[in-house]
Amino acid sequence: MPVKSTETERKRSEIGERIRSGRLAAGLTQAQLAAALSVTKNAVTNWESGSARPDLSLIAPLCRLLGISADALLGCRAAAVQLSRKERDHLALYRRLNVYDKASCDALMQSMVRGYDQAWLEEHRDDYLRLPQYELYFAAGSGHPLDAGTEESFAYLPREGAAGRADFIVRVSGHSMEPTFPDGCRVLVERRTALNPGEIGIFRLEDGEGIIKEYRRDGLHSHNPAFAVRTPDELGGVICLGHVLGAVDERTAPTEHQAALLDDVLSAGARPRLYSL
Repeated sequence: MPVKSTETERKRSEIGERIRSGRLAAGLTQAQLAAALSVTKNAVTNWESGSARPDLSLIAPLCRLLGISADALLGCRAAAVQLSRKERDHLALYRRLNVYDKASCDALMQSMVRGYDQAWLEEHRDDYLRLPQYELYFAAGSGHPLDAGTEESFAYLPREGAAGRADFIVRVSGHSMEPTFPDGCRVLVERRTALNPGEIGIFRLEDGEGIIKEYRRDGLHSHNPAFAVRTPDELGGVICLGHVLGAVDERTAPTEHQAALLDDVLSAGARPRLYSL
């Protein structure tokens, strides 16, 4: 049973990531997507964080709004794959082989692919860091309770640049830190308990709310002028969880297959927890 539960959570998280990516590609905010589907913004947030799935009745309109197919949203294989002329010729030849020769071809191809994978790992395994990634959506707006089911996964990023100094990754939700950190972007965070004025950090408030703001002596500032400064009197007790180093450059992330290869060799070791910060 625990295995099934973990698999279900993984699928929910993957669907949530596809919804978030599709929404951003379509230029929609969470509120706009929610309004178009006649659901609450919290419902969209829960889908994207992997806490819940859309109802079956919403799949078709959701896919239309995101401009993707239901197969793509749900992670199903497409019913038909477009093959090149050469690929079709190879397939025709393969079908003419007897079962033993097919097995030999299968073994040869698998051996060659394993060789490619191993060569890539040997060249690149030391180029990447394995960082904890928290799917709790730290808010760049009204905030999100840090005690509400924080989910942790892992991501791989190149060691160079800010990622080399980061301790973990979190995802932003909301618009108060735009244009610096758009809704849905991932940010690199270095564990710090104090910041200098002008630095951006992740903070936990007295009631457990988690926010990303710029620290100044008069309070915590948003980069979107539509949001007011949160003053010390308003905030009460505040704990600094870390210094935001910058946004993740998604172009530098490995492919899904490359990440799986890295996971096989880099997954050992302790799993630092967010609350230990």
